[in-house]
Formats: sequence, structure tokens, C-alpha cells
Amino acid sequence: MTDVNEKTSISNDRQEAKKPREGFLEWLDNLKIAQKGTIVVAVPLITGLVSVVVLLWLLNQSELQLAREERSAQIHSTASMLGQVWVDIAISGGTFCYTQDITYKNRYLRSTKRSQELLAQLAELVGDQPEELQALQQFRSIEIPVAKLIASMLAENPTGDRLRDFTRGRITRMKMQELAEEFRHANTEFLTRVAEIEGRDFSRPEDARDRVRVFVIAFGILTLVISVYLAVFYSRSITRRLKIVMNNSMSLAARSPLHSRLRGHEEIAQLDQIFHKMARALEEATRQERAITENAADVICSVDGALKFKEVNPACLTAWGYDQNELIGKSVLDLVAEDDRQRTESEFNNAISSQLDTTIENKISKKDKSISFTRWSLHWSNEGATFYCTVHDATEQHEIERLKMEFVTMVSHDLRTPLSSLQGALTMLDSGAYGNLNEKGKSTIVRSHDDLSRLLNLIDSLLDIEKMEAGKMHMEMSGLDLLSVVSRSVNSVGNFAQRNGVTIQIPNQSQLAYGDESRLVQVIVNLLSNAIKFTGNGGRISISYRIIDNCAEVRVADNGRGIPSSRIAAIFDRYEQVDAKDDSEKGGRGLGLAICKSIVEGHFGTIGVESEEGKGSTFWFRIPQHQVEQEQQNAESGKDKEAGV
Repeated sequence: MTDVNEKTSISNDRQEAKKPREGFLEWLDNLKIAQKGTIVVAVPLITGLVSVVVLLWLLNQSELQLAREERSAQIHSTASMLGQVWVDIAISGGTFCYTQDITYKNRYLRSTKRSQELLAQLAELVGDQPEELQALQQFRSIEIPVAKLIASMLAENPTGDRLRDFTRGRITRMKMQELAEEFRHANTEFLTRVAEIEGRDFSRPEDARDRVRVFVIAFGILTLVISVYLAVFYSRSITRRLKIVMNNSMSLAARSPLHSRLRGHEEIAQLDQIFHKMARALEEATRQERAITENAADVICSVDGALKFKEVNPACLTAWGYDQNELIGKSVLDLVAEDDRQRTESEFNNAISSQLDTTIENKISKKDKSISFTRWSLHWSNEGATFYCTVHDATEQHEIERLKMEFVTMVSHDLRTPLSSLQGALTMLDSGAYGNLNEKGKSTIVRSHDDLSRLLNLIDSLLDIEKMEAGKMHMEMSGLDLLSVVSRSVNSVGNFAQRNGVTIQIPNQSQLAYGDESRLVQVIVNLLSNAIKFTGNGGRISISYRIIDNCAEVRVADNGRGIPSSRIAAIFDRYEQVDAKDDSEKGGRGLGLAICKSIVEGHFGTIGVESEEGKGSTFWFRIPQHQVEQEQQNAESGKDKEAGV
């Protein structure tokens, strides 16, 4: 039981020790990159500044020690010299008293003066150092009475008694030697005291050098440790975290699980959080896209450059009877009907070379050997060397087109021919070829003739629309005179305009253009017919043309009821009219302007209208003019050849 408690206590201690560590790491993780960079720069900088300050202090201490050592050496030197001088004073003074030789007296006086100079130097070197100054005062307390004693002894004059003077001199010399020995002893004590003071205040020069050496080594190790720690810190907090973000990017590309989200709130952690959000959004978008693809009615697939299926959605089973696994690695051409294979392969190759999205149609031989008409939308990706295709089943539309063509053929032959015959018969009846009719009969014949004309015009319009959509309307392009085109058009609607009381104004100058004259007449006739219908009795229509931006522009303006702005964008579509009542009141079917648009676009031109409700309309169309110059050059070239001949 005790062991368990001890283990529990140790575990708790470890957890408690771990909590501050985790708090510190969390604090590091929450630091911004700029703050981490500041730490990386500031810590070595502060360490360096501290080391410089400490080193300067040590150098200053070394300089102070050197100065003190130099002063100590000067003190020792001066004190030693002073001791020698005092020995010389004692010898020269004692010898003078013994011999009365003036040479020793002069020597004594010089030595005395020198001792005073050396004492002054010692006082200057000691300065205001209290302990050394005290030792010097003790030294001088011996020197002053000794100097007075020597001076008094020297001041005594000889008595004339040779024995007495000799004895006195000998005694004086012995005292002088004793005084010199006492002074030497005081000097030694002074130097010893100074040495003790200096030894207590300062260490040896070797100690100062050792301190500097130890400091440099210690701070070098400290700087190395700090640098290593900062490198680990930077690696952990920035480099390693960036590597995790990079690994997450590669994992996302490989559709592998991502690393767990980084802790903290600094920039890299925020970037990682955004990346995880993006990954989740992308995963959700991919899931939705996959759901759409797998549930799409059209076949969606990817095909490599060799035209082999790489991926295909489940719709292929419903559309063609093949399972997905049956198609992967299979060539597209194996599914295409034999008579369409060469064209299909050529269309795929053209899509690669042109780098443009392409739509092709072909026949697919389904698994049950039946034929399906399909429309392929191709997008080639150079990066993946892959076609991305959407295949729409156009069998029903193809059947509708076939029925429509049969209907057009029926209208063109089986309906138009008898209607034309009936119109001819009515014309003969109206002319009296089968006898005279009364007024009521003639009126009936005229109404029937008009109805047949409208019906035949409607049939012609329908045929024209189908031809244009099928690309089977042939344009006889050549140089032409717009004045001739306008004149033919006005003549065609002259009676209609006269019956409605509408006047038409046309220009009187010629203007060369390039196009299909009969088709342009058809365009202008349709525009004039509409203008006459919606202008009313007393209305005016004016036709003009000009060259603008290298195009021939023809304008048909009226002062009729105009077009509401909400209807302008739609009036060139099939079966569109300004007012629903126009069908019954004006006899239109909404095909005329659609035919005009198709013809103008067949000339690579544009058509439009400018109108304001209640103030009339101006319809215009423009066709390119550059071919006229080529026609003129060809004509001039022909004339030159004829002149040369």
C-alpha cells in the first residue's frame, strides 16, 4: 500500500512538473512570428552586451591593478633608494664627525637633500590611501628625530683636544650606524606594511588574466548553449510547423489523412487552421461533385491521349449497357460505330492540336448492339494529358431532327405544290378564265388569294429558317449597288405601301457594297413590310445608307408606334412579336426579323434597332465592306490587262 501511495505521489509530482512545461510551450506556440524573431535576435544581443560590459569591467579592474602595481613598484623603489640614501647619510655624517673632512660633509648634505626629495615622492605616491599614509607617518616619525640628532651632532665644533675630538667622532659614528640600522628597520617595516595592504586589495596579475580567460570561456559556452537552444526553439516553433503545413498540402493532394491541427494562435497555426477548413470544404465539394457525377444522367468520363477510358461515372450502365469496370482501359473507338470511327479519332486529335474545347457527334454501339446518337463535349488538359468529356445522349433529339426534316420535306413538296396550284386556279378564276363571277364571288376569290399568299409566305419563311439553321442556305456573294437593292425592295412593297397610305423616301446616290443581292433585297423587304404595317395611313418611311467602320450600313426609319424598351432585345427571335394581337390583326408570325438576322449574320454582319415607344423605329444592319476594295482591284486589273492586249 505504501508503494502504491509513493508511486501515485511520484506520478502527481511529474504531472505537476509537466504542467509548467506545457504552459511554457503553449506560451511559445502563441507567440507571433515577429515576436519569435525578436527573441531569436534579442537574446544573443543581450548576452553579447552583458559579456561586453563584464569584460570591460574586468579590463578596468586589470588596468587599476596594473596602475596600483606600478605605484607599488615605485613606492618600493623609492623606499629602497631612501634606505640607501640614509645609509649614505649615516656613513658620510659619521665619517665627517670622525675625520672632519669637508668632503664627507658635502656628501652628507647632498644625501640629506636627496632624502627629503625621496620622502616627498613617497608622500605623493601614497596620496590619500589611509593605511599606507599611516605607515608613512610612522616611518617619518622615526626619520625626523634621527635627522635632528644627526644635525645636532654635526653642529658640534672640534675642541682642539685631539684625543677628545677623536673619541667624540668615534662615538658619533657608532651612533650614526645605530641610527642608520634603526632607519633601515623602519623602512623595512614600511615596505612590509605597504605589501600587506596591496596584497589584501589586489591579486596577482596572473589572477586577473585567469579571470579574463575563465570569463571568455564561460561566456563562449553560454553563447553556444543559447544559440543551440534558439536553433531548437526556432526549428520547433517555425521550421517544424511549416513542414507540417507542407506535409498537409502533399497529403491533401494525395488524399491522405492530414496531421492534427497545430496548437497556438500565431500566424502558422492560423494558416494551418485555414488549411484544415479549406480541406474540409474541398472534401465536401468533392463529395458533392462526386454525388452529382455519380447521379448525372449524362456519361461523364476522362480519356487519355490514346483514347482509352480512365474514369467513367455509373451513368454508362444506363446509357450504353456497360459497367464502369468494363470500360476502364477500353478504347473509345471500340464503342463508336464503324462508319464514325475515323472521323471521331480525327476530331479528338484536332482537339489536342487546337487546345480548344470541342463538341463532336457520333454513333455509339451499345452493349445490346443498338445504336445511340451521342454528343461529346471535349476538354483537353495538357497538364494531365487527359480529355474530360461529357457525353449526352442525342438519340431523341436526332429523332426530332429527322421528323422535322421529314416535315419540312412534306411542307416543301406535299403542301407547297398543291397550294401553289390552288393559287394559280384562283388567279384564273379571278381573271374570268372560267366565266364571269358576281361581286360576291370576286370578293371571295380575292380573300382566298390573299390567304393563300400569306400561307405560302409562311411556308417560304419556315423553309428559309430551316435552311439557315442547317447551314444549307447558299449565298451568292458579289459586288452590288445599294441603290439598286433598295429600288428593287421598294418596288416589291410598292402596292402594299400604297394601299396603306405610306410614302417611302429613298436616296438617289449609288453606293457599292458586297453581298448576296437577292438576300439583301429580302432583308429590306421584310423591314419595309414591318414598317408599313406598324406606321399606318399617312406614315412616312425613309431609307438611307452610308459607310461606317469599313461596313455598309442600311437604315430603315419610320414614324410609327415604336417598340417598348422591354421588347427590343427579343424581337429578332423566332415567333416573337411586339404585341400578341399583331398575329391576328397584322397577319405576322414573328419570323421575318429572325430571317433578317440569319441573312445578315450570313454576311458576317450585325443587325439592330433604335426605337422609342410612340416615336417610331429605325432598323439598321451592317455588312463588311472590305471585299469591295478587292473587287475594285480585280476590275482595275482586268482593265489593265485588256488595255495591254
